[in-house]
Amino acid sequence: MGLVFLGTVCWYFLIKPHDYQIAFKTKALPGTINQMVKSWLDSQDDTKFLGQTSVEDFSYEIVHNDSVFKYQWHINKASDSISQVKVYVSNDVNSLKNRMSVLFSRTPFKIRSEHTVMEAMKRIKEHLDMFRVTVVGEEPLKPTYYAYTSLRTAQRQKAGGMMKDYNFLSSVLVQNKIELNGPPFVAVENWDVENDSLQFKFCFPIIRPDTLPKIKNISFGQLHDRKAIKAVYNGNYITSDRAWYHLMHYAAQHNLNVEPKPIEIFYSNPNMGGDELKWKAEVFMPLLGEGN
Repeated sequence: MGLVFLGTVCWYFLIKPHDYQIAFKTKALPGTINQMVKSWLDSQDDTKFLGQTSVEDFSYEIVHNDSVFKYQWHINKASDSISQVKVYVSNDVNSLKNRMSVLFSRTPFKIRSEHTVMEAMKRIKEHLDMFRVTVVGEEPLKPTYYAYTSLRTAQRQKAGGMMKDYNFLSSVLVQNKIELNGPPFVAVENWDVENDSLQFKFCFPIIRPDTLPKIKNISFGQLHDRKAIKAVYNGNYITSDRAWYHLMHYAAQHNLNVEPKPIEIFYSNPNMGGDELKWKAEVFMPLLGEGN
């Protein structure tokens, strides 16, 4: 018994890689939690993203009163609708002191850590009321010709890239007398989860003219018909990627092999404002081995 106690003490004070653990559950998929926490922390002062190995495992550094805290976020699915979140907090300068003090009292380290995580919980809960995702199931992508610009952004900056190119792309096509043929869409070419970045095309469907003009910074392509799974997203297009995680979850549940290159078709004009829950996007995740 004494050896077990001594081993536990040594592990707690000398080996355990964090000083304090905070856990909570929330009705959200891991990807939604990942992106929401990042968006919130990036809007705060004195924060630094340290990296991630997956959407379930990422780290941030936050400065509290000239003291640097490291928050490691680990997310696991508790059920189909619930995620278990564990946040491991450490402060290398006062690590031994923190581990001792949190056992017996509510120290500034413990209070600050809990406040940060509770604020994140609040933001996640609020965010879940701001969008809806309805997975439809298998539905084919329809073919179309399109004009596009190429963009590379952080995942949570996708909408900013679209807004930057919207007026340029639409006005240049009109000036060149190219007839538009449907709502704009995004076609992701590379979803780099580890580095949290995207390479994608921002596209306008067109009726293909006999001769395609050469236009600086605009290219042309063709979307082929292929099988896919589809979701309908309602909410601000800044967070339309929440539908990606629902589609990936659906694919895993139904043993479907998908290519993680989502395509989003936008039916509402954000410039018109209005109730964001009435904004609509159709989001497709192509099935592997089902066309080109």
